[in-house]
Amino acid sequence: MTTSDAISVCNIVATVLAVMAAPIIALWIGGKIQQKTNDRQQQLQLLSVLMSFRHQPLSPENFRALNLIDTVFVENPKVREAWSNYFVAINDSAFNSPAGYSIREEKRRDLIMAIIEALGLSKKISSADVLRTYTPNAIVEAEHLAIWERIKRREDLRAEFIKRGIGFPDFVPVIYPPPAGPPKPPTGDVK
Repeated sequence: MTTSDAISVCNIVATVLAVMAAPIIALWIGGKIQQKTNDRQQQLQLLSVLMSFRHQPLSPENFRALNLIDTVFVENPKVREAWSNYFVAINDSAFNSPAGYSIREEKRRDLIMAIIEALGLSKKISSADVLRTYTPNAIVEAEHLAIWERIKRREDLRAEFIKRGIGFPDFVPVIYPPPAGPPKPPTGDVK
């Protein structure tokens, strides 16, 4: 076999390997791109939920989004650290005071801003944007009423348990943020 024959055989083998490997490499690259797209979409969805409910911290959607942070941002230690700091603040009863509520709010904003930064949106979404929200008074009143109704129901159950001699667990409800009092009745003629 001459040198030119050996080169021809090597060229044929290389061409066959390239033709066979190209679709596999293309699928692998496509899979990586699709995974990055899916990851980013999940992260954007989580940010959307947190932004939508940023002044309704007791909403179930907000809880679901918070509980997904460790998996959705598994590759981002800064976001996970901000989530850990917020988690500590919302679970520490020492923060059940006006100053504590402010610290919780700050930790929540830090978390949202860390997510915004991780998504590369910090030049488009500022902390002022995070602070700006709209919630109609009727929604705020309904939420406060629901909280007070839940507290009243709990106290009624507690009284019933005590009356029957059944132990009732000592539980101090964390109301975050606490309602300032019962909702004010609407003004004007209500029929």
